[in-house]
Amino acid sequence: MGVLTFAGVYVGAKLHASREREAASLALPASVAALAASAPPTDTTEAVLGGVVELRPRGPRVNLASAIEVDFSAPVDRVSVEAALESVPPIEWRTSWPKPTLLRLTPRAPLKSGTLYRLRVAGRLAHGVPLEPFAGEFRTEVPAPKDVVKGRGGNLVLTFDDGPRGSVRTRRLLELLEQYHVKALFFPVAQNLVRYPNWIRDVEAKGHRVCNHSYTHPNLASRIVSDEGVRREIEKGAGFGRCRLFRPPMMAHDERSDRVARELGYSVFLWDIDTRDWEEIPADEIYNRVLRAVEPGRVVLFHLQARRTLRALRGLLPRLIREGYVLSWDPRDVDQAARERFGVGTAATWLGPKDAARARWVAAFTSPAATDPWPFPVGETEPRPTTGAP
Repeated sequence: MGVLTFAGVYVGAKLHASREREAASLALPASVAALAASAPPTDTTEAVLGGVVELRPRGPRVNLASAIEVDFSAPVDRVSVEAALESVPPIEWRTSWPKPTLLRLTPRAPLKSGTLYRLRVAGRLAHGVPLEPFAGEFRTEVPAPKDVVKGRGGNLVLTFDDGPRGSVRTRRLLELLEQYHVKALFFPVAQNLVRYPNWIRDVEAKGHRVCNHSYTHPNLASRIVSDEGVRREIEKGAGFGRCRLFRPPMMAHDERSDRVARELGYSVFLWDIDTRDWEEIPADEIYNRVLRAVEPGRVVLFHLQARRTLRALRGLLPRLIREGYVLSWDPRDVDQAARERFGVGTAATWLGPKDAARARWVAAFTSPAATDPWPFPVGETEPRPTTGAP
């Protein structure tokens, strides 16, 4: 079990030699500075002016069973410190004091994986002087799964939001997707396409589809955006006439935006697996997040501008293929024997029952008598020649 430490920094008349440079660089709170200025340089000062804390380490891979330690530079009032402790999200812990200046917090249950925790420490010193409140944060690891659900010939729908913010990143992504015969859905911010007039053409030429993610990426559920503004954002989104799927920015939508989308012929299309890559988390966390949640027919959310997504995909795509997944939105790419495992998301993706949407999607591609070109026109993209790795 690891230990996460809040290292106390003594502030007062006496400073440990190894802390002098660190303490000199601190911008002390006014209350502490005033006390330091007025206190006589005696041993008593250490007991009065201790307690500035710092979270250490600040890594993104804290073990789920880690104990949390708060190390104070002077004795504190234990009752007041324990009463003032706060964490977001909440943590249920057992408290112990190995020594008067060290508080150990042991979680009663494993911490949530891939979660940013924020802790606030306050209270009083043993002599009654208030501790200057301190806030620190850490992120827990996302462990690799012990087992991965097999695809058994079923599919995954990979989607990429936002961007484009440069042609190089798009080109590298398209090359990687082509290497593994992936057909993906792209949801760019339409105003960005003004700078890249050939972007949609280049993306669709590789077998992908470009869909609507609004024009400027606003919060469509905010009342700051007028009714006319909501309609304008969706009307001017990318993919009009090419894709009838609308993904609201930031997953922020309400009855108003959903209604406008329907009036314009769109279906709201979300996702099942959020990689959180936009938080610029490590590539291995992106990789593990997908593998821990993957099942046939699910929809995975990536972001085109996230810096570590491409690195994660270099390992993730061949791994998913080895696990038996077809990486495509096109039912024609799935063998007939595995067609029942083809899917385009769960109820979370469609904000309701998924079966009707799936049936309509599949029929548009596989029924000879199909006249409904939903969710996008067919015929421009032929089934790929192979479903395996090259």
